[in-house]
Amino acid sequence: MRQFRIVGKIVVVAALAGAGCSEPSSPSASAPRLSTTATTSLVPCETQDAVSTRSTIDAAGGTIVLGGATINIPPGALLGPTELSVTIPATNARRVDIAATGFEHFIFEQPITVSLDYMRCSPGRIEAAPLAVWYVDDAGTLLERMPTLDDRSHKRVTFLTGHLSGYAIAN
Repeated sequence: MRQFRIVGKIVVVAALAGAGCSEPSSPSASAPRLSTTATTSLVPCETQDAVSTRSTIDAAGGTIVLGGATINIPPGALLGPTELSVTIPATNARRVDIAATGFEHFIFEQPITVSLDYMRCSPGRIEAAPLAVWYVDDAGTLLERMPTLDDRSHKRVTFLTGHLSGYAIAN
């Protein structure tokens, strides 16, 4: 069973790595549409109340689930027990903030997988264009597009990251 989990994670990582290379183009387009902060904006998705949790994860890895967000830390991503905090802030965008207690900046030994659902987001915006997750600052400014897999049938985006920060869905 453990071998199946590892193979499954490798397949997800490979799919996400490919998803970050380019976005699909329409049959009439001559080149893929590139996302830029000039044409990309946060998807409206109001969260009324902020929720947060803390969990200590060790080198064996683990999963944190909160408010439609799932953070999967694979074995070996942490060198030892680390307290992680996850917050879904009260905001008008679908966002998650992830931090390691006692660290201003935190880098994993290998990428982690984060999934966010967008079931409560504005339908017009989520159907208009491919969705991606962006690394954002405290003000919600788009800083870096993350390799993202948009699972429209389950209304969930999944991405890889090697660092902890704030992330939000945009298109």
